[in-house]
Amino acid sequence: MSGDFLDIHVNGGNPGSFLFLIGDVTGKGVAASILMSNLHAIFRSLYRAPIPMSSLLEQANRLFCEGTTSRYFATLVTGLALPNGELQICNAGHPPPILLHRGETRTIPATGLPVGMFCRAEYVFSGVTVEPGDTLVLYTDGLTEARNRNEEQFGEERLLSLCSAAHAQEPTELVHTITDSLAAFRSGAQKLDDLTILAVRRDS
Repeated sequence: MSGDFLDIHVNGGNPGSFLFLIGDVTGKGVAASILMSNLHAIFRSLYRAPIPMSSLLEQANRLFCEGTTSRYFATLVTGLALPNGELQICNAGHPPPILLHRGETRTIPATGLPVGMFCRAEYVFSGVTVEPGDTLVLYTDGLTEARNRNEEQFGEERLLSLCSAAHAQEPTELVHTITDSLAAFRSGAQKLDDLTILAVRRDS
């Protein structure tokens, strides 16, 4: 059972655009899996409503908060990608997404609290311009917090260096490069958390 969740939803109201969501519910097992499914359903219902992105996460937070106990919450990143390269994105307490541009890396830090902590939390979406050939890498903390046999973490700096070196790879190949590097780093150490990775590139 997984507490990670990932979704991509084509925006029918704006051809060529899509919404994306990656997140992680606290805890493990059946409870985390059920909460993940509930949050996924909340976002799916809100995607179909004609509401601005600035309101989407606040409404999702309120519905999730009112429908669960206070000890559960979820970190997540959600955004809207437009065909002109504009990206509206919000990070709610999640590991920072990585934007790859010509070998350089830029992270998108959290601008809000995890979903479910406070029912009236506010969230800010930032505008990012993505150029042709740029890649956005999103992931859950099962990647950066993975440990090897010496109890060392894979870490954000290692991930940034890896992405910078492999920036020219196609998204699927880049994900494989990351997971292969993680497997080599762990070197047989026990897997302690779920892992989800998404790489999205703007075509020319």
